[in-house]
Amino acid sequence: MAWIPFYAHEWNKYYVRFRNKVPLPFMAKLPGDYVAEQVYATFFSDPTGGWMMDRYGEDTFMWSNDYPHAASTWPHSRQVIADELGHLPQHVIRKVVRENVINLYDLKIDGINT
Repeated sequence: MAWIPFYAHEWNKYYVRFRNKVPLPFMAKLPGDYVAEQVYATFFSDPTGGWMMDRYGEDTFMWSNDYPHAASTWPHSRQVIADELGHLPQHVIRKVVRENVINLYDLKIDGINT
């Protein structure tokens, strides 16, 4: 997920640089704004992305342990979350490890949805 903010920044830069010089599609916002609002990404181990999340992705990034694949964080998932996301506020961790996916797919889970 760490690559997403970089590319959103680059798309913004080039859209602004060239929008008056070459025909580009009209957008009411910068490309990166659309990415931040509409592109959801999953990850299971991305320390760099975790450190960037205080500035980008708390509403659209979704943690996964990738079980049962060989690259899975299982059975050490809780430790990976603590190591890579533990510096974030608890409300951000809750979003990333469960609430974002619940909201994206409009899942009905007892005790979470109101």
